[in-house]
Amino acid sequence: MQSEITDRDIVVDSDFDVKNGRITAYLEIRFDTDAKFGTHTSGRNNLYAELTERHGDQSMGGPA
Repeated sequence: MQSEITDRDIVVDSDFDVKNGRITAYLEIRFDTDAKFGTHTSGRNNLYAELTERHGDQSMGGPA
């Protein structure tokens, strides 16, 4: 598996939420975390990484 993430590795979950003018959408990105981050998770199927990113949230210092 390659260490670069491409559009083929990304799936947008169709279940998203809109509240107070904000959209929460979930992306599933499948890639080799060991190759990308130097971790040692191979063979540990119950292990995953959860990354959170917020865009357009003034409280996070982003654009309004």
